[in-house]
Amino acid sequence: MTPVNSGPRVRNHEADEFGPLPTYIELAMATAAATAYDANTAQENRMRLPRLSVIEKAIVVSIAALALYGTVLIAGGLYIKAKAELSQILSQHSFAAELRGEDTRP
Repeated sequence: MTPVNSGPRVRNHEADEFGPLPTYIELAMATAAATAYDANTAQENRMRLPRLSVIEKAIVVSIAALALYGTVLIAGGLYIKAKAELSQILSQHSFAAELRGEDTRP
């Protein structure tokens, strides 16, 4: 059997101008060195809020204000409910003491 490409080889002189191709490790090291600065800035950007436009800032502020207002309303409702329950308990104790004939005044 004869090899398929048994003809004379043509040498590419342009390819001789370049050195050998880099290995995978060399490429990985070059990529790591090139992106080392990018990784630091990416970590710093994650810590800070990204730069938002005026409309986006207005939306964020309005959402925060609505959330705060909702929290205040819920807290007020819970306060009134707790106050009513305490009033009910104190009234029951007062009526029970009055039925027993005890003095309820301090």
